Amino acid sequence: MKAKDLIARHLSSSVGALVSHSHTVSACDVWQTLSEHFNCTNTSAQYQLCQRLDALHMKDSVDATNYVGQHAVLCECLRDSGAAMCDGDVIYSLLIGLLQTPIWQQF
Repeated sequence: MKAKDLIARHLSSSVGALVSHSHTVSACDVWQTLSEHFNCTNTSAQYQLCQRLDALHMKDSVDATNYVGQHAVLCECLRDSGAAMCDGDVIYSLLIGLLQTPIWQQF
């Protein structure tokens, strides 16, 4: 079984109509066609995720694990939504949300 056939087998009839069934069309072509139709960037969702990330702050030292976990999930959701986040941005947003105590302000 070819890769293109495997992909086409899992498409609904309405989505399958978008894909050419010609024998000259490769699996890569099928993925490209699907990407052009369905790979949309949801800027409103990205904005909401950024707002949640900006509002996220560590409450106290006991909250550190929860804070880092929530931060990681939000950053992963942003990356999954197509937002460009470099490692420096992720680290900076993590550090900004730390407690505002003299111990952390040294950094």
